[in-house]
Amino acid sequence: MKTNTFISVLILLLIVACRNNSEKKLADVEKQELAKNIRHDSIFMGIHLGMPKQAFFDYCWQKNKEKLFIEGSGKTVEHQLGKEGFNFPLQMNFYPTFKDDKVSELPIQFTYTVLDPWNPKMKTEELLKEVKKLMEKWFGTGFFLTTLPDGKKVYAKVHGNKRIIIMVEKDFEVMVIVTDLMAANY
Repeated sequence: MKTNTFISVLILLLIVACRNNSEKKLADVEKQELAKNIRHDSIFMGIHLGMPKQAFFDYCWQKNKEKLFIEGSGKTVEHQLGKEGFNFPLQMNFYPTFKDDKVSELPIQFTYTVLDPWNPKMKTEELLKEVKKLMEKWFGTGFFLTTLPDGKKVYAKVHGNKRIIIMVEKDFEVMVIVTDLMAANY
């Protein structure tokens, strides 16, 4: 009985240690990258961290005239990615957080344009793989699996001031959050 208790306690300690290491890893990477004092602001299609609020609105209005952006749900901007490079057509909805009237964070919601929840190729895990592949195309490789303080497993990458988090938000929805760590309050 003592051996079983010892083994159980040891396994529990290992689980806690691994969880703390992955949480600490993201914080350590952020600290290392911020210490470089290098800015990487580009996000996609001309949108960037630090973009003035009015410039963002004007830019989205221009892209709307070009039929690249449309009004999305919940007062977001929507962009249809189509099927190129994906199993099924994707769309993204986004709207930034502004700090001092500049883009400080950009949450981007990815979903299938048309959803067939019974299609096994449209599982949330497949969408996550496709979005991660797209983020590697946009931001380069180097994403690592980590755990946020709330226990959520995410893929993360930090490049200078820019942190990119990829996570499953809910079924059939993947969220990417691009954050300017120099603008964030910690």
